[in-house]
Amino acid sequence: MTPATEEARRFATRLALLTAVAAGLRLLALPGQPPLADDLSAAVSAVNFLERAQVGPTMWQHPRLRDLLVYVALWACGPSKLGLVLPSLLIGVAGVPVIGLLARRFGGDRAGLLAALLLAIDPLHVDYSRQAVQEVYTTLFGAAGVLTALRFLDGRRAGWAVASGLLFGLGLATKWSVALPLAVTVLWTLWRAGSDRSAAAPARRAQLALLAVSLLLLPAAVYLATWAPWFRGGRSLVDWIDLQRAMATEAAHHAGFNAADSEQPHRAARWFLWPTAYADAAFGPAGPVPIVAISNPLTWLPTLPAAAWLVREARRAGRPDLALLPALVAATWLPFALASRPIWLHSALAVLPFALAAVAVAAARLAAAARDGSRRLLAYALLATLAAAPLVLLAAGLARDVPGLDDVVRSYRPASSEPAAPSP
Repeated sequence: MTPATEEARRFATRLALLTAVAAGLRLLALPGQPPLADDLSAAVSAVNFLERAQVGPTMWQHPRLRDLLVYVALWACGPSKLGLVLPSLLIGVAGVPVIGLLARRFGGDRAGLLAALLLAIDPLHVDYSRQAVQEVYTTLFGAAGVLTALRFLDGRRAGWAVASGLLFGLGLATKWSVALPLAVTVLWTLWRAGSDRSAAAPARRAQLALLAVSLLLLPAAVYLATWAPWFRGGRSLVDWIDLQRAMATEAAHHAGFNAADSEQPHRAARWFLWPTAYADAAFGPAGPVPIVAISNPLTWLPTLPAAAWLVREARRAGRPDLALLPALVAATWLPFALASRPIWLHSALAVLPFALAAVAVAAARLAAAARDGSRRLLAYALLATLAAAPLVLLAAGLARDVPGLDDVVRSYRPASSEPAAPSP
């Protein structure tokens, strides 16, 4: 076995272990928990869409891939908590090796393993991997679409371009925000393929045509295909266009369906500048199960410095590819940050793979240049994991079993801002 093969085997083994850890955290006490209201609404929405060609009641303004997957999970597993969230659980776990492979391209094995660890222990990602709604889909499909497009640039094999288009199409069928990393990927791959002077002009034109079809027409076709139940229910293309217009209008002005949301600030501009949270609760026979997802400050707050440093390194080292991750962070985050309406924290899951990958790559490259870089990188990974431990318990709905965390939960109750009633 060659040293390179042995190194690749070690990386694969460690990445598999981190994926197993991610699965364990996302399954923590999950089967015995009651469903959230959104879980139940997602089940109703799935049945409505597949059997009645109707959208809603939950998140009708988003595309319908979630309905297709939740319907299959209900058919296979029944309406238990685990059955309802199975698509999110599997997709959430799958995102861990994908972000590891993505970061590895820019920073080597250490960056890849660190990025996989940061996503595996991320409280927000843990939380939404345990919900039937579609938020973690954006993490996987956005990162996987970028990764497969870069694989196409490695060897110009058409299958990778087609895979990228399919993945981005599934992402668009999840939430329209995946169009943001898709746009960056289209520009990057077209520029790289068009400026490749090692290929003859006819070959370059063929590659550009392949990319245009794979990354523009194919995602649109996949998106349209996910609406098959709508058309099968007797709806016309005009009806579909009218619905897309209504969805876009709602997305532009959406202010939430829960009046309690107005008590918490929901500004995307704060995501990477200050710890941010989103709270929810399930209700079962044993009482309420509070769930609070708080961003890990040791992994989220370094995002913007890491992105800026990578841009500097791209210019200093003459490696424009290092600027791709910062470009993906900026293109995916800034439209949310500049939006005039509230943007809830779960939308950050579309940005998260690129943000954590940028942090991991910057940390690994800085460690490689330091004398004791390995120890520093290990120390950072341990500190990030320690900081994540109580946050993961909060995100998994286990806070009431841990002394001290119940006080954190109480601070997110809508009624906590009201004065206490006087004693009789």
